[in-house]
Amino acid sequence: MRKVLFVAGEASGDLHAAGVAGVLRRIRPDLELAAVGGPRLAEQGVELIHRDHQQGVMGFLEVLKHVPRHFLLLRTIRGMLARGEIALVILIDYPGFNMKVAAAAKAAGVPVLYYVTPQVWAWGAGRLPKLAELVTKAAVILPFEEPLLRAGFSVHQANETIGLMSCFVIGWTICSWFATSSKPSRPARPLWSVR
Repeated sequence: MRKVLFVAGEASGDLHAAGVAGVLRRIRPDLELAAVGGPRLAEQGVELIHRDHQQGVMGFLEVLKHVPRHFLLLRTIRGMLARGEIALVILIDYPGFNMKVAAAAKAAGVPVLYYVTPQVWAWGAGRLPKLAELVTKAAVILPFEEPLLRAGFSVHQANETIGLMSCFVIGWTICSWFATSSKPSRPARPLWSVR
């Protein structure tokens, strides 16, 4: 069975991803879960392909220092995608790196759920068209984010793509997708319906 890959580059993302992983472990213990993450995901029994809950860096010199590690990690993820090891990518926040992962997943034909989407309301509204192009589904955690994202997506995309949902709802909808096949290549039906 191919894996669900979580990519959480910061401690808060590790916490959100662990919530979804915990739900998936309870309702579909047969799913293989892998992650770029930290101790919370590890506590849920998720296989860590890269353990780093402190990937998020700030400041010019700190960013430069971490570029080689990020490049190698992205190469590892691209390899997993190219070999067909990944059935679904779940990105949590961390847009500088995760938008690159989304592009790699799209190129490999792997669906992308962006949970805790980039905070376009605070900065980076110019990312909306790229986000709309790369992600299969977007899940927001703050109620006011949903209309902001919907405004940046086409009408069809907004109705099919964006929703406010909890870890529990995300877990159940991922499971419903996997129920259609043990090795899905594309979702047989939407991961969930938005309202």
